[in-house]
Amino acid sequence: VYVAFVFIALGGLLFGYIIGINGNVVTSGQLLCEDRFTGDAGTLVSYGYHQCYRLTDLQKGVISSLNLIGACASSLFCFRYADSLGRKLEVQLASVLYCCGACLAAASPTLWAVSAGFLVYGLGIGFAMHAAPVYIAEISPADVRGTLVSAKEAVVVLGIFLGFFFGWIFQDIPEVGWRYMVLISAIFAFAQGVGVSFIPQSPRFLVLKAVRSGALLAQRGHSAGEAKASLQFFRGASREVEQELEVMWQEIAESAGSSAPFARWSDAFRFPRPLLIGCGLVFLQQVTGQPSVLYFATNIFKSAGFGSAAALSSVFVGLVKLLATLFTVWRGDQYGRGLFL
Repeated sequence: VYVAFVFIALGGLLFGYIIGINGNVVTSGQLLCEDRFTGDAGTLVSYGYHQCYRLTDLQKGVISSLNLIGACASSLFCFRYADSLGRKLEVQLASVLYCCGACLAAASPTLWAVSAGFLVYGLGIGFAMHAAPVYIAEISPADVRGTLVSAKEAVVVLGIFLGFFFGWIFQDIPEVGWRYMVLISAIFAFAQGVGVSFIPQSPRFLVLKAVRSGALLAQRGHSAGEAKASLQFFRGASREVEQELEVMWQEIAESAGSSAPFARWSDAFRFPRPLLIGCGLVFLQQVTGQPSVLYFATNIFKSAGFGSAAALSSVFVGLVKLLATLFTVWRGDQYGRGLFL
């Protein structure tokens, strides 16, 4: 289970990574021209690997947001078709999109193709962040399920820290250092794709698929065999596999069988208080501007006069955030969510 968790959670790491490197990519001396640069700046369609660009604040924001735009689009797709694809295929698609997007952005000699690469990378974020928590929850034993799902958030923050770190490492390579920062993510994506290919589909999804196709408890056949083999992969030679599988069939048959009521997205509005609290917490967390600080940390430190130490200062921001997140995951159940909020 823990090995599977690592490969599945790499999708979250890659999400955090693009946040971390953004401030070191969309900054002067890399994608943007230095203030003292007197040559011809690149355009959307100009060709060359040693170009720099003079972008407006709006253009900087658009380029920084392309991965989120892609993530939003693929998330909507997952909302409709995720149960048809399955958790494993979602993660595999994410790794392919991550890898292709990173390679396209890093290797493209024109700004429009670089932008397309970031957009494709964002599509991978949507698939990965939709599949990862569900996949991890479905393969984890009950006693560590909550911990592993929470640990995925720590992996995202680890990605932010690594993005800041590699941004600092490559900052001294003018004009093309950002390409190396982006290319590093392709290595992680390739590792995820290879690793997930050796992990079976989640047993719970296999049972869900069988139940929805109308398989009877006495006629499970191939579906039951697949689900049992998958569960044994994640539990080892445990004597409780048969019992856990039986409970799984019963729970899913009750909640998703033909006699179960069909849940619609509009049903969420029947519970306005938890809906308001959940959406309100997310909204207030974002409206504080905290994500913008992470996306543009290096530029903020440059504006504050840190100069060449700006990228290193961003690394310390990522380190503090990582330590705080690890403590929250470690002690969250002991102190409670309310206290941390």
